[in-house]
Amino acid sequence: TQMVKPIIAAVNGFCLAQGGGIALASDIRIASENAQFGWPQTKRGIGSVSGPCMLAHRIPLNLAFEFLFTGDMIGAQRAYEMGMVNMVVPHDELMAAVDGFVQKLLQNAPLAMRAIKEVAVRGLNMRLEDRVRLAGIVNRRLQRTEDAHEGISAFAEKRTPVFKGR
Repeated sequence: TQMVKPIIAAVNGFCLAQGGGIALASDIRIASENAQFGWPQTKRGIGSVSGPCMLAHRIPLNLAFEFLFTGDMIGAQRAYEMGMVNMVVPHDELMAAVDGFVQKLLQNAPLAMRAIKEVAVRGLNMRLEDRVRLAGIVNRRLQRTEDAHEGISAFAEKRTPVFKGR
């Protein structure tokens, strides 16, 4: 089954092998400056599941191969530069940064975030025309919700919306 709520990973140290796979399975990744990612299996003569299945599908293949073949670590800043993480923050500020991000999400309509995630994830292996069709279906369903009406009313009335997830 698919998790419909946003999943945020906070990474504050070594994030190796399957730990890296779990982090890459999240929607948003926030890393401490001390975070290091790695798939060191080739240094042990063993294979990897999360490296070829997750890392190789999240960053350019040549970069994934560099780290999967060498077993070298990926520092937080390099992970940011490659798009593996959304932001890098000072180690002591990691949980405050994650909490601040969560607070931003909590201001938004949960059904709208769910709909966006559904279309994005389900559409990964679809042609553009099919993704657009799916987005139309999901958006029409979303427009009939109380939250959609509340969001539009709040905008028109110049007030903060109060979303209830209905």
